[in-house]
Amino acid sequence: LGVMYVRDSAFVIADIPGLIEGAHEGAGLGDEFLRHIERTRLLLHVVDVSTWSGNDPLNDFDCIENELKQRSDALYALPRIVAANKIEIAEESAREAFIDAIKARGLEVFPISAAAHMGLGPLSNALARRLAELPPPTRYLEETLDDLEEDKGAFSISRGPDAAYIVSGPAIVRLLNRVNPDDADSMRYFQQALIKSGIVEALREAGAKEGDSVQMLEWEFVFVE
Repeated sequence: LGVMYVRDSAFVIADIPGLIEGAHEGAGLGDEFLRHIERTRLLLHVVDVSTWSGNDPLNDFDCIENELKQRSDALYALPRIVAANKIEIAEESAREAFIDAIKARGLEVFPISAAAHMGLGPLSNALARRLAELPPPTRYLEETLDDLEEDKGAFSISRGPDAAYIVSGPAIVRLLNRVNPDDADSMRYFQQALIKSGIVEALREAGAKEGDSVQMLEWEFVFVE
C-alpha cells in the first residue's frame, strides 16, 4: 500500500503483484490478491509492452481480465485504466498495436516507462480525475466499544475436526459485519472487541493456547496471547 499525491488530492494505491492464469481457482497467490482487489474502486493495469521475453502484451492483458471476470461480475465491472509500460525498450509497432487495441475497447491507455519516469504525469492526472468522478470510498469508522456489553455470552466455542477453535453465535455475526480486514483502524477495533466481548477470555478457558487456530465464520486466524 502507498499514498499517491496529485496536486490537491491524495489516494491509496494497492500494488497487487503475482496474478497468474488460474488465480481465481487459487493458483499461486492469486486468490488472496483477488480478494483485496474487490475492495478497490479503480483498476490500473500495468502491462509490459516490450515483448523482450516473447510475451504478447494483449494476451497478457486478456489473461488478467479473464481472471477478474471468473472471480466475480462485480470485480470485472470495476472501471479501469491501462498503462503500457516499458515503452523505452519496446518496438514501436508492438507498442502501437497494443495501444490501438486497448483504445478500440473503449479504455484509457497511457504509454509510460516506470524506470525512465516517462509519461507518469498524464497517468497520475488521469487516476486522480477518474477517482474524483467515482462514488466516495466506504469509511470504516471505529465504533465505541460500549455497545459490545450486549455481546457478552452471545457466542459459543466448539472444536472443529481439525482441532481448531470455532467461535459462533450472534455476537460473531455482528462483530464481523463491523470490520474490514484490509483497514488498520478497523482491525484494531476488532482486536479490542474480542477482549471487550469476552471472546478472548472464553477461548483461554476453553483451552486455547498460543498458535492455535481460531475460526469465525469465513475468518481464520492464530490465537496470540
